[in-house]
Amino acid sequence: MTSDNGATRRRQLLRAVNEQIRELSDGWDVGRFHCECADPDCSEMIPLTTQAFDAAASVAGGFLVAPEHAIRSGARVVLSQESFAVVAAAPAGVDGSW
Repeated sequence: MTSDNGATRRRQLLRAVNEQIRELSDGWDVGRFHCECADPDCSEMIPLTTQAFDAAASVAGGFLVAPEHAIRSGARVVLSQESFAVVAAAPAGVDGSW
């Protein structure tokens, strides 16, 4: 289990890495993006088109996660597709890790 600050930093770091992957993946049919869940042991990669990543990344305050991680986290799902979900960041003081 991670602290609120640790989970937030992890998610922000993974979002920055995913944005770099997105920038470098122009012209690819599918890129592989990191799950941005709060689990510090997660290393799951999510195959997405760049359009799907753009849709996920455009959700303000949301984080890209594998569909099963959205269910386990108990976080509010704001966008759900077959291959990914976007969950809302937990409010300060709420443990969004598992």
